[in-house]
Amino acid sequence: MDPGQSERKPDAKKVLGGGKDWLRLTYKLLLDILILIRDWLKRTSKLLLASLVFLIVGFLGILIARNGFFWFLFLLAVGIILLLIWFFRRFGLRIIGKEDVVDQWGILIGGGQGRAESIFDDTQNLIIATKAPDIKMERQDVAPGVVRGFLGGKRPFLIISNTTNYHLKLYRMYISARDYGNYLQISWYVVYQPGFWGKLAALLLLIPFFNLFVLPFYLFGRLIRARSSGLLDLDLFDEQDLRAYVTNAHHCLLEVVEKLMVELHQDPSKIERKSRGFLGIS
Repeated sequence: MDPGQSERKPDAKKVLGGGKDWLRLTYKLLLDILILIRDWLKRTSKLLLASLVFLIVGFLGILIARNGFFWFLFLLAVGIILLLIWFFRRFGLRIIGKEDVVDQWGILIGGGQGRAESIFDDTQNLIIATKAPDIKMERQDVAPGVVRGFLGGKRPFLIISNTTNYHLKLYRMYISARDYGNYLQISWYVVYQPGFWGKLAALLLLIPFFNLFVLPFYLFGRLIRARSSGLLDLDLFDEQDLRAYVTNAHHCLLEVVEKLMVELHQDPSKIERKSRGFLGIS
């Protein structure tokens, strides 16, 4: 045997070590992929995810199922409806139902027409200066209904919401400023908007036959909510946090309103400071 032949033989430890490195790299790659998927699911709207699930199940069911064609077609239709709603909300308007407002405040300032943009900008800057935690602000058009929104019935609002607490995410503060003849109407609304499952249940109630299965669960949830006293689904700490950020925004808006009234030579002491609703902020 050639004495150099043994030197050319692969080292078993190196081979095993290389295999372990390959397994370790594969494991790391799979873990990174799972983390990316998890982060994407966290960022992605639940409404969009639900629409994709309905679309995939309905489409595959139509392709491979021999029986139950109607139900898979129904699932596909639900997926399309949910996708359209997500697209409308993402790139269109935000909808506020008249039954959703839980607190509000407003004032009409004579001679203040044309100052709406400065009200929005100054209020937002003051709120930022207060360094209120865990809130976000965005400017967005709002409509009172889908049909009216499609027909052009929309108005600009400054929307304030909590970014961390799930229960507080259901409550948003909408600040409005708009010309009304020779007046400037300034107002805000705290709006309770149901979460994803509540909206999905309300949508499914519109579908004939299928709504018979959804209605008992929907009514049960409404009965539990009706028994709640004061603010819905909020414990003591949640209510404190909601009052804190709404009161802070209210005081910032009042400061801007007072400044405008002084510029217009009007008396700021005549401002009605207390809101009308559950919170009763002043």
